[in-house]
Amino acid sequence: EVFAQLVSAYIEQSNQLIAAMPALLEQQQYAELQRHAHSIKSSSLNLGAEALASMAQQLETLSEQAINEPQSGQVQLLRLVELIQQTYTALKSQLAQYM
Repeated sequence: EVFAQLVSAYIEQSNQLIAAMPALLEQQQYAELQRHAHSIKSSSLNLGAEALASMAQQLETLSEQAINEPQSGQVQLLRLVELIQQTYTALKSQLAQYM
């Protein structure tokens, strides 16, 4: 039951964070995007979702670089956000069995 609560909280938080990422990228709010990526990385590691955590780490690093150079890496950031969304969708359907 504790794991089910953890999964539920993870999904609730991650839904919000990941859904906001495209708009943050479009609005060039890189510091906020970096914070979202950091949160996803940490919570994914706690749940054992290492692949998603790794992608979030990459997004965190690229977002930090974009703060200093706003025009660099836009395409890379967009692709990574899309990949995170796809990976999270697949993970969420797998985690549904524990809720």
